[in-house]
Amino acid sequence: MDVNAVCYNHPDRQANKGCWRCQQFICIDCSTILFGQTYCGKCASEVAKISANPDKPNLLKREINSRPLMVVIIIITLIIAAVEIYVMTR
Repeated sequence: MDVNAVCYNHPDRQANKGCWRCQQFICIDCSTILFGQTYCGKCASEVAKISANPDKPNLLKREINSRPLMVVIIIITLIIAAVEIYVMTR
């Protein structure tokens, strides 16, 4: 964790935790522990709601930030395409 991180809800306080689900930095007062993981208040209430509905077990998984993932996929695709073009033109 970044030493200079501040709480998402309290910018005047140093963060000492990170929400397992949304990755926001939070202070000890904003953290809630559910199922052995630390959550911010918003994610804790969502996880509590989700866990009450056993028909959807995969909803407790951490959210994936799709923009960086998409950039990585595009870069890998371009590298593969460049190698294929290079091999075909030799």
